[in-house]
Amino acid sequence: MARDKGKTLQARVDAEYAQRFAVLAAAKGISESALVRLATDKVLAEAEGQIDALKAEVRARLRANEEKSLAELDSLADFVSRNVSAEEQSQRSGGGV
Repeated sequence: MARDKGKTLQARVDAEYAQRFAVLAAAKGISESALVRLATDKVLAEAEGQIDALKAEVRARLRANEEKSLAELDSLADFVSRNVSAEEQSQRSGGGV
């Protein structure tokens, strides 16, 4: 079975940027390709961390909204129950509605 070499990613940069990148890779003793992988790993890790934080924030908002909705529903149910009870008492006492 053939070994998967992965996908090639490319970015166009100006000559000064390319030179700075090459100098940094050489200073680290790694290839430019390895430096690109390190940089993209860092960017992906940061983005994934932000996604996790965003998911947590959305979940917290949903929970808060759910609790608020349930409280409103409980309040409405209490209101209906009180009014039904008052109406029943009025009908029993002959008041009618």
